[in-house]
Amino acid sequence: MGKLKFQHELIVAEIDDECLLGLDILCDSQFEPTVINLGENIIKLNGIEIPCSLERQRSEIRQVTLMDDYVIPAKSEIIVKAMIDQSEKDMIPAQQTYIIEANPDFKKKYGVSVASTLVDSRQSVSVPVRILNLSDVTTKVSLDDSVGHAEKCGLDQIRLLRVQENGEDHNFFNIRSVQLGGKEQNVGDDSLQWQKSESAECSIKVPPHLKDLYDRATEGKNRKMKAALAKLLEKHADVFSENELDLGRTNVVEHSINTGNSRPLRQPPRKVPLAFEGEEKKAIDTMMKQGIIQKSTSPWASPIVLVKKKNGKVRPCID
Repeated sequence: MGKLKFQHELIVAEIDDECLLGLDILCDSQFEPTVINLGENIIKLNGIEIPCSLERQRSEIRQVTLMDDYVIPAKSEIIVKAMIDQSEKDMIPAQQTYIIEANPDFKKKYGVSVASTLVDSRQSVSVPVRILNLSDVTTKVSLDDSVGHAEKCGLDQIRLLRVQENGEDHNFFNIRSVQLGGKEQNVGDDSLQWQKSESAECSIKVPPHLKDLYDRATEGKNRKMKAALAKLLEKHADVFSENELDLGRTNVVEHSINTGNSRPLRQPPRKVPLAFEGEEKKAIDTMMKQGIIQKSTSPWASPIVLVKKKNGKVRPCID
């Protein structure tokens, strides 16, 4: 540290800061009392002055990107799926309300408008964003485009209407025409007609847990093919898992691993990184509920290695 050299045991963890000094160093008897001078931005440790710099708190503004390609007909608006960028600190679920504002570059690129939106990130991985196309031509927006910026909002959401507009029961993939120069439309007014896309018409009977599978499988397909797949999924809906806790397993065969005369391999537990604090127990409890693992006193044992996936979730791995 600066000109100061010393040996000390360190803990390596996945954290944003390059290094954290604990009280075992700042108050260690082998050093002189530590002096922190914020006025001159220095730390005096063991009589040696170490220059420091003050970092301001990082901005809570996050990027909002589209989760798919969307086509917006002329003089129409559509509600699309978008995703708010996540960070390591978001691994622990917490109530997060964001307000989404339009990205000026997105409007300039496509010539569309994006409505300001108040969303709750706990409800789903995706958040709804309303895009308005007032031009005379159809516009296509692309996957991963930055549609706006999200900022944490400390206020609770306030419900302005007791009942949402009926036309938004299937708001994703729904498009409605925009009439310019006409009288103002009130919420619930029957004269405001919604035009459902083919995807919405064919997916009405698709079970909720198969909706995402259906949407991905029918991309670019015609109405007849979409209807056939919807009928097939509805007929065999019971063979698909609805969540992570009903995966099940076969009882036809039983798998065994022949270790021969090999000596049992038992690896000692490893310290869980601070970034994954609490995730190991959560992963074990989940696999217990799923019936994937069970309590054992086997001489064979290997510790869990937690690996972070691209979507921010944690995957437990065992050697």
